[in-house]
Parts: sequence; structure tokens; C-alpha cells
Amino acid sequence: MDRFVILVDAGYLYAAAGQLCCNTSNRSDLHLDSEKVSHFLRERCGEHCDQAHLRTYWYDGAPDAVPTLDQLRFGEQQGVKLRLGRLTKNGQKGVDSRIVRDLIVLPRNGAVSTIYLE
Repeated sequence: MDRFVILVDAGYLYAAAGQLCCNTSNRSDLHLDSEKVSHFLRERCGEHCDQAHLRTYWYDGAPDAVPTLDQLRFGEQQGVKLRLGRLTKNGQKGVDSRIVRDLIVLPRNGAVSTIYLE
């Protein structure tokens, strides 16, 4: 199957982009335009591999796994699947294991031939 998938660790993306663009990794100081981010990632990855986009998985932590408004904006987009872990006082739980699971399952099931990890 000549399709690609994008796996986005939102916490890492916010921290890296915030530090690079705004000199802060404090997520509450940052705002990402969900449609522009999704479109940009899809276009760049599609140009790189010249394959069809299966979907983008947006991984993030949320208190009691209840999505925030920003997370819902990402998840409501066509071609985007929101995958939440839990956010605890000690940090996020379950996000990395969801990413690893999808890294294994998607190619094993023949759903994709290329994976971009952001």
C-alpha cells in the first residue's frame, strides 16, 4: 500500500516550535492554528514521499483523557485522528505507548508504507 501516515507528538511539537519561534516552550504561551499545521505537515510529507495520505494521528495528554478545545479542533479535521493519553500531576501517561503501538501496527497491517514521526 503506497500511503503515508503522520504521527505527531503534540507536546514535543509545541515545545520545539515554541522554543524555535518564540523562545519559550511554555505551552500556555503558544497557539497553533490546527488547520494550517495539519495542512503544512500533509503537504510537506506528501511532497517528500509522493504517496497518498492515510491520516494524521495527533497524540496528546489530557486530564482524565477529556480533550481540550484546542485538541478537539485538531481531532475534528478530516484526515486527523486524536489519540489522547492521560495528563497527571507527574506529566503525561500513555502517549508514547500509543505512538509505539501505531508504529508497529500500521505497517504490519499493510495500512501504510511510510511513517513520519513529528
